[in-house]
Amino acid sequence: MVGDKEGIQISKKQRKRNERKMLKGLELIERAKQLKAEQLKLEQEQNHDNRRPPTATTTGGGGRGKAARARAVRQGMEDVGTKDGHRAAGAGPVTSSSSDFGGVTKAIEEVEREARWRGIGERERGEVVMDIHGSMISREEKERQERVPVDLGHLSFAGRGLRELEMAGGLGVRLHTLTLTSNELSELPGLPGTLESLDISRNWFRRVPPNLPPALTTLVASYNLIRNSGVGVGELPQTLSTLDLRFNMNLNKLTYLKALQACLPDAAIYLTDLLSRARVILERWSDGFENSNEERTSVKAQHYMILTTPRLYQIGSRKAAKATAKVARYRDIWDVSMEILGTVDGAFAGEVSAIAVTHNFQGSPHIDKQNTGPFYAVSLGDFEVGTGGVSVECSARVVGMVETKDRLGKIDGRYPHWVSPYEGERWSLVYYRTDGGGEEVGPAVFAL
Repeated sequence: MVGDKEGIQISKKQRKRNERKMLKGLELIERAKQLKAEQLKLEQEQNHDNRRPPTATTTGGGGRGKAARARAVRQGMEDVGTKDGHRAAGAGPVTSSSSDFGGVTKAIEEVEREARWRGIGERERGEVVMDIHGSMISREEKERQERVPVDLGHLSFAGRGLRELEMAGGLGVRLHTLTLTSNELSELPGLPGTLESLDISRNWFRRVPPNLPPALTTLVASYNLIRNSGVGVGELPQTLSTLDLRFNMNLNKLTYLKALQACLPDAAIYLTDLLSRARVILERWSDGFENSNEERTSVKAQHYMILTTPRLYQIGSRKAAKATAKVARYRDIWDVSMEILGTVDGAFAGEVSAIAVTHNFQGSPHIDKQNTGPFYAVSLGDFEVGTGGVSVECSARVVGMVETKDRLGKIDGRYPHWVSPYEGERWSLVYYRTDGGGEEVGPAVFAL
């Protein structure tokens, strides 16, 4: 034992321990000073770079802390790292190396980059309407695409992001098939009289184009914004043998189907009768549902119910028997829901763990922590188009609003998301999966 200046007796071992703590404290103070200096330098660079787009990126951490690297990524001065340690658990960067998501992720990056250059803060951001049934192709990708040549009377401009279409005078001489799917078209110029097949699906048409070619036999106009008043029954060519008008806004009345069948008695006509049937079933369910919402009391909804597939539980268990009985009781909802999902993704219909059935649901921003991949959602009701969709944080500055009224939308619930405000009656079906292997987090929204 040795004595210090104040006469307190301490051991040599304790003194060495105290010296090590003091040295460690000095090192931490010095490190904090270095980080503060780096932060000041980054803020100065940010003020400078806000005046012009960043021109160079780096991939290394440079010995800086996680917060400094994340700040550099948000400012566009550094690429997003690929290590899991560079992002929060369960989250993922907006960018993705998967070629399947190329068009979506680049479109989101484009909006994000433009917002960053303009200096839009997180509190000032607004929703960006994302038509996931349209092109979702970035300008960079459009510039790389080349015009598809006319080959044996077939011409395709699929997925070009076109808002206008010009037809060259010599193309109509031998043109028989024209494909314009997945664009942003709302009207068409005069079409060649030799045209026999026209595909304008996944566009922005509010009515069927007038003055269609007299030789037209096939017209595909699904996934547009066409209403009952947007189709002149008497204007349709009598030569039509196939007319596909599925998944359009409110274009599902049986009276309209009968009018089309009377005008085109020999044609195969496809309307979204599934959605009409689903709404009737859901209205009957909400009117007679005994438990308005006792399954998830934290959820704000007039009616809320979850139908879980029995395969999630052990055969013969009490939970499996309960799930089987519940699905059997609401078999009409389960069957029509699966029928709707099967029109877009039959494989996912066989993997669904549960379906959330809601009436007048109002959700605050949340993350579906138990989901093992993206989910599908469709909404029905008399609320206005452009409201009641699924809003999702695609990045720090981009909030996308996915339209789900009378159409399916695909969103990754592992990003913060919520239901956009709406007025009126709204029913929804949400399909999700919580079992099996977890899919890698890709973009927040997906093109269908």
